[in-house]
Amino acid sequence: MKKLVSLFLAVCCVGALVSGCNKAGNAAPTSSAAQSTAQAGSSAAVNTSKNIAISVMINSANWKSDDPWLALTIDAFEKLYPNVALNVTGYEESEEGKKLMIMAQSDSLPDIFWTGKQDARNMAKAGELADISQYYDSAWKARLLSGALDQFTFDGKQYGANRIVSAEMWYYNKALFDKYKLTIPTTWDQFTSDIKVFKQNGITPIAQSAKDNWAQWGYYVIQARYGFFSRIDNILAGKDKFDNPDFISCFTRLQELKDMGAYPSNISTITYNQCLDMFDAGKAAMINTGTWDISKMDASSNAGNIVMNWGPTFTGSKYPQNISSKVYGTALYCGKNILKDQDKVNAIIAYFKYKDSNAGCDIILNQAKCIPCVKLDQFNPDISKLGPVTQKTMTILNDSVPTIPDEPGVYVTDSSFIDALWNSFAGVETGTMTPKQAMDALDTWNAN
Repeated sequence: MKKLVSLFLAVCCVGALVSGCNKAGNAAPTSSAAQSTAQAGSSAAVNTSKNIAISVMINSANWKSDDPWLALTIDAFEKLYPNVALNVTGYEESEEGKKLMIMAQSDSLPDIFWTGKQDARNMAKAGELADISQYYDSAWKARLLSGALDQFTFDGKQYGANRIVSAEMWYYNKALFDKYKLTIPTTWDQFTSDIKVFKQNGITPIAQSAKDNWAQWGYYVIQARYGFFSRIDNILAGKDKFDNPDFISCFTRLQELKDMGAYPSNISTITYNQCLDMFDAGKAAMINTGTWDISKMDASSNAGNIVMNWGPTFTGSKYPQNISSKVYGTALYCGKNILKDQDKVNAIIAYFKYKDSNAGCDIILNQAKCIPCVKLDQFNPDISKLGPVTQKTMTILNDSVPTIPDEPGVYVTDSSFIDALWNSFAGVETGTMTPKQAMDALDTWNAN
């Protein structure tokens, strides 16, 4: 059986470029720095009388292009505090887990780093993370979106900070729904009823790729509505199985979609990007994707017609249905050794608060074209200048719907799990697997 407690596996990730190595010395921070950190609550002052180097590991070798929000906020923060250097390194995911394991064994974890939530939970239990709860005052907490704090809170203690929102949703072409006098579905019955109408009228209901079998984001919240996060810990511990009535019911819904002809006829060969192009061009009624693609949707001629929600709910499931997928791009965690240097702690907290300040949010939203983890009413951006899809997405992110703990492939720290899960999804979507065969395959994975 797979081990739940594994300090680091290749699901974690990190970086190999260095930012801000040659800093000019000991200049005083500008008044903008104090104002920015104050917006996110009080914090101890950054010591400007000495140089402070902070090691940061992020999950991409090309982090400046893959995580522009990080590069831009670090650059702006270092200009406010010229004596502080956040030195970022990055590796491909296949390498990162091994490196973090070695660093944990030698008590040399980075000051700030990314890892999967389950690994972080295990690290917190082992005393490897820094508890920075005392700095999360009411003002800072009040700024954060619903569920954001949960991403790095274990046993009531905070061990890090959010990155950005990477919410995963179902997106709909409202023009097509209006054309056939359909409402945007919120229940499974509505969802399948609408699909039948589109199918009858020659419209592809769901733009879905099984060739790129990783394009399953909208199905994660459906899994949650059938108890994935309620049962997965016991499954990994050998006390339960994937082949259970709840999970079979979940994948039976996918089989129903396949049998209804909801997917493209060439689902096995079409790519995800081709599916997105199909949806953007108004040739498909629905697609499941995430906030990383809303800029492309905004640039499409169909942008004004696109709406979104958290996907259909299921009356036949005993699990909570009012749940979303605001996964927040997972979290940045702090290694315990920062607590040996209060000046370093103060600088790290100042950066985290700057990232969540009005100035930081403006950079994330308008320069990096990403979505910050802060409530709209806290930094009051002029979203009218943003694209229509981004505007609607930011509005829905401010609802109070609870979120899933994480993506399944991040929650389960064995990196081979997500490939097994994707294969099971694609197998049912293409008809090469029954729901039971898909769950049997996952049980085989768990036994090896």
